Amino acid sequence: MEQREAALRLDGQWARIRSGAEPAGPAESERLLRELIGALRGPARTDPECAARLGLRLGDLAARRFGGGDRAGALAAVEEGLGHARRAAPHAPEFARWYARGLINQGVWLAWPLSDGARLPLHPLGAGGESGPGAMETGGRRACA
Repeated sequence: MEQREAALRLDGQWARIRSGAEPAGPAESERLLRELIGALRGPARTDPECAARLGLRLGDLAARRFGGGDRAGALAAVEEGLGHARRAAPHAPEFARWYARGLINQGVWLAWPLSDGARLPLHPLGAGGESGPGAMETGGRRACA
């Protein structure tokens, strides 16, 4: 119980830093996020709220990694976060929304390098991927330009 309360206090502090209400430098916020993730891991095994929050905070870590150009690290963090969020989702509507947010972020990060600046697919998926874009796809690009 004490470990859970300490983790939730850290989570509250992180939420204030994340929102900008409490200033912190990049190194300090990175240290706090890593400490928070470590603190949530224990209680997350049995507590749905801590599992949901761990999923969120791993999503925050993934966003930082993605922003820093570490796509593989971001996808690994969001994948782990989704596992925790998936277990918590049936326990509360808010936890289900957090899980959905993680799924959306994962989809965006998976698709990002396959998209152009307007977030349109650069290459078709499936068997057509080997031959490059067809007339319909290039026409669609011109229409959006």
